[in-house]
Amino acid sequence: MRQRSSLADKIEGFQYEQHKQERRSTLNANQRKQQRLQLDDPHTYRVILLKFGLCFFLSCFTGLAILHTIPRPHALDRRHSMIRTVQEAKTHSSVNDFNANAHSSEHSEKIDYRTKTHNTQCPFYGCPIVASEVTELGDITVQSDAISQHHILLTHKSNRKIPAPVNQDRAVLINPFSPLAVEIRDHQGSYEPRNNFLMGIFDGHDSAGGAVAEFAMTEIPLRLANKLNRAVSTQQNGPMFNSTVGQNTVKSALIQAHNEVDEALPSNQAMAGGCTANVILRLGSTLYMSNTGDSYSYLVTYTPPIDGLKFDNNTEPTGTGHLQPHLQGSIIIHHENIKHKPHLPIEKMRIESHGGRIHIPPTHPMGSRVIVKSSVHNEDVGLAMSRSIGDSEWTKVGVIPVPDIETVDLIDLFAKIGENSKLFAVVASDGLFDNRKVEFVTKHLASAMFESPASGHEKEAEQDGARNMLENVKRLIAASSPLKADWYRDDISFVAVIVEL
Repeated sequence: MRQRSSLADKIEGFQYEQHKQERRSTLNANQRKQQRLQLDDPHTYRVILLKFGLCFFLSCFTGLAILHTIPRPHALDRRHSMIRTVQEAKTHSSVNDFNANAHSSEHSEKIDYRTKTHNTQCPFYGCPIVASEVTELGDITVQSDAISQHHILLTHKSNRKIPAPVNQDRAVLINPFSPLAVEIRDHQGSYEPRNNFLMGIFDGHDSAGGAVAEFAMTEIPLRLANKLNRAVSTQQNGPMFNSTVGQNTVKSALIQAHNEVDEALPSNQAMAGGCTANVILRLGSTLYMSNTGDSYSYLVTYTPPIDGLKFDNNTEPTGTGHLQPHLQGSIIIHHENIKHKPHLPIEKMRIESHGGRIHIPPTHPMGSRVIVKSSVHNEDVGLAMSRSIGDSEWTKVGVIPVPDIETVDLIDLFAKIGENSKLFAVVASDGLFDNRKVEFVTKHLASAMFESPASGHEKEAEQDGARNMLENVKRLIAASSPLKADWYRDDISFVAVIVEL
């Protein structure tokens, strides 16, 4: 009986505990149901959202306040600092500002060099104008800096299909180029900075070619301007750039600027691309024609016809005739630069002395290549030039960024060409000459710059002149393209500037 009683007690206790758990479960279920009923209330949702929004706002405000108190380093990414401007800079740095820049350290290229000019931010040496894509120019071209009465500055991307075409050419004109806050004196007279200009072509190649060309276009003018300023500040008798010593100083500044830009390139860009650098610099009565790579530069003398220009609006050329240059005057091409190709004896000697290999096609030596085993492409790759900026895989075999520089005395040149003749300078990427000779291209340019009919008032004449120049240039680009549309055409870019004494 005792055992039965104990067992009954246990059963009764177990039933009691089970009953307690059931009551507890019922209470919890009722509580959860009540909570769900509260959450279903719209007022409850609004309160929750309001609290969440308030917390989020306070968190953002606190974070911004903390960031605002942290000092940020003063830096400027100059690779993207080229500014397209609508007006040319007419004002220049003061003598004090010039001396401050000139006395800066050798690392002064890292200074914030931009200044306000005509309500537009420009570098201290002038406002760069970069080339416009010819297909993007509208009918009223006078509103574009690409075409004026004194210059043409255009580009046209290639017709490559795969990968999608990306224009790797860069073209720039800085007119006036005025790093110097004083006049340039020489034995012939005095020349103000407004007469100076810098024009350049930077033709990129390989996957990072566009980035390398952009970097060179931005950095070379800046570094050159800083070096010229420092050179002037060290001369006791003021700037004498057109004396023999002065010309050597300018040449040295150009060479150093090219070398420094080559060394300053980000390593990933230098490994995956390069560019040419063809620059014409005017200082006083001297032109400095600097070239690295296989882009092209030259000077042209244009002489109008003796009996004057004649325009017949009723005789528009048709068919393929509209692609031919219709020049009434005459041209003389001179001071052409030498393209840096691997087959040239001096270039070939330097590269082979560094252990480089050169492939020269027997029937087409201009197609020569510098061959290296590329770690990027994991195969033998050829470079079509013997000098360039970037292309670090070819540096070890003698491909260098050092430019060849020729000087031209404008006083002597104008004395030879005659009073009625005009002078203009051209820099262009090799795509402009892949299918046409230089004479053909130059006739188109001369016709566009000097034989475009214009009539009416001054503003109308300017618009007519710009419109006619653009049409001439479009014909030139069409004429410089392959005969068949599916044949490859390279990027085409050029700058043409009228030079006056």
